[in-house]
Amino acid sequence: MLCLLDRNDLIIPSNQNSMLKEIVKTLQPFEAATREMSGEKYTSASKIIPVSKALQRLTSSQMDQNGYLLAQNLISDMRIWFLNIEEHELLALATLLDPRFKKLAFANKEAADKAARYIMGEISSLEPSSLSTDTDVSLTSGPSSESPLWQFFDQQVLEVSSQRTPSNTIYTEMQQYLRSPVQLRDIDPLQWWKNNSLAYLTLALAACKYLGIIATSVPSERLFSKAGELLSVKRSRIKAKHVDMLLFLNKNSD
Repeated sequence: MLCLLDRNDLIIPSNQNSMLKEIVKTLQPFEAATREMSGEKYTSASKIIPVSKALQRLTSSQMDQNGYLLAQNLISDMRIWFLNIEEHELLALATLLDPRFKKLAFANKEAADKAARYIMGEISSLEPSSLSTDTDVSLTSGPSSESPLWQFFDQQVLEVSSQRTPSNTIYTEMQQYLRSPVQLRDIDPLQWWKNNSLAYLTLALAACKYLGIIATSVPSERLFSKAGELLSVKRSRIKAKHVDMLLFLNKNSD
């Protein structure tokens, strides 16, 4: 077609085909990462740390194999952009609370331990009433036995329940959570926390707070694009409330 249009100058020389193939191969992980981070119907912020590590590892392997300049430049830029990414508070907390990653996504053990301490400290600072559990209520509010046969046992139960503090409960939950098996990557972490909320009553509070963070602004930009499609020169008198309704219906139909 280019020859018929007398645009031979646009034909790619054969000696550049191999270079273009290497460029496509190098950029394929970045395309996959972009699609992964642009989702809006699944947890994405907790993936930033492991995805950034994977990109650097894959690009480094490309550079070692081919020594291509593009891979070298990408590695150099990623080392700047992703410097101390594990120290980023929100990303570290979201990653640690994702049952698919936990501490395995961290190359820096101190950063993972710091995130765990922050979570326990944050939950400990909440009001005691918000940290009460059904187990505590059943231990302290249950009717005491009138029979002397059970008085000694009932007294022990009350003493044990009185010694349980929110800090002890949070520490126990955190250790239990970190020691539990890492979940498969295709599960929904929010659904996992919902199913296991009774086992981690206090830790689930932090999970609901941090796992809902969106990694990118792509979802909001999609709404702006759809709003631009609804409002046009031939459809410029539509009311604002009707635009909101149409966007809502369009959003839910996706």
